[in-house]
Amino acid sequence: MFKPNSYVIIAFIFTTAASVLRENKYIAYVDEVPTLLPNPRNYTTIFILDTHVAVLQPPYLSNLENVKELVLGNARYLREIKKGVLDNSNLQRLKVYISRLKRIDDDALDNMPKLVQVSLIYGRLVKISSKWFRNSHNVEEFILSHNRVRSLTRVVFRNIYNVKYLSLRGIHFEPQSSAFTNESGLQEYLQREISEFRS
Repeated sequence: MFKPNSYVIIAFIFTTAASVLRENKYIAYVDEVPTLLPNPRNYTTIFILDTHVAVLQPPYLSNLENVKELVLGNARYLREIKKGVLDNSNLQRLKVYISRLKRIDDDALDNMPKLVQVSLIYGRLVKISSKWFRNSHNVEEFILSHNRVRSLTRVVFRNIYNVKYLSLRGIHFEPQSSAFTNESGLQEYLQREISEFRS
């Protein structure tokens, strides 16, 4: 059951800005990510669909400290996420799918201690930084499916030792390019590291 103004859908089209409040869902039609929403502290879930923004950076999404779930869907122009735009101590789920996302700043996923799920699906990420999760140790689900990552090293996972579910579907590792040449090798390593950390 939705609370009033707790759920927002933002869809982006090339028309004049307009907004509608319907069924307790705030739907805004704009052609860039809004910096301000009506009563921004009331929202706990935000869907940003069909955005034409290429670089997600401050002050986009400012004053959204109560948001627990952020979904960037069908973000076909999105190439980069900058540090500071996702500074949210309450964010629990971050989902980015169908994008051209190639780069996430090292510190962009840092200040989210309650983050438990990160889904980066159908993007163009080539590199996963070990610095992404320095202060986000509670990540339990990490989905990286259908990106262009070709190698992963052990240090990538040193800060997310609570991972229970990892999906690398659609990623083709290059032989001898890293510590892991396939998903099963990575899974075995993670299981060993996690069990050692917990004991």
